[in-house]
Amino acid sequence: MIKEYLIDPFKNKFQRFIITWLQVTIFFFFIYSLSLIIYYFIYSRLLPTPAIQQSIYFDYTREQPQATVSLTAVHRQWTNLKAKQLVGAGARALKSGAMYDIEALLTVAKSPRNLELGKIAITTSIIDNSAEAIAKSIRPVVVPYYTDTYLFLETIFTFPTRFFGLPTTTDSSRVFITIMRDYQEPYLGFPGAEIVELVLSSAQLDLIDMELIILPQLNFIT
Repeated sequence: MIKEYLIDPFKNKFQRFIITWLQVTIFFFFIYSLSLIIYYFIYSRLLPTPAIQQSIYFDYTREQPQATVSLTAVHRQWTNLKAKQLVGAGARALKSGAMYDIEALLTVAKSPRNLELGKIAITTSIIDNSAEAIAKSIRPVVVPYYTDTYLFLETIFTFPTRFFGLPTTTDSSRVFITIMRDYQEPYLGFPGAEIVELVLSSAQLDLIDMELIILPQLNFIT
């Protein structure tokens, strides 16, 4: 009897401890799951969608490759030579008075020429419908440098992926550039942005792809 009397309280305390621990764990797991759901809802609802997200194609017949993106054209991948098709009479691609971040994502080849090229520059000009420049920026394009040893080892370890059609895992790298931060579109009564002109300082860059992204700022949150 004495032995059972001494053991039973211990069992009861241990059981209460386990039950309390499980309750606390379930509570925190519930709070964590609820936080993730709320975060995902806010992130998906309030994350700004790009006003413009456009692939860029440079004209390499020039000494300094140049690309022009029309913000108001119906077709941005090609130019209508018969008529100037716009979004609408007096329409703007960007909201007047709004703030935007302009970014670029470049995919460059891991070629010997790129590795030896060093820094080049990309000049971006925003032009209104009166052919006047609204804003201009010059940003460096720094191609990631990889040693011969790194490239050799990467080729060896990723060679099997080529059998699955994934050669780009070793053939290219990405470069992110902030072209303009806090660009403000002119207010009503002033000509709005119509063209984005981009110029590379050198035609030696082995550029696989480039994407221009114009992202509106959420001023009511930030």
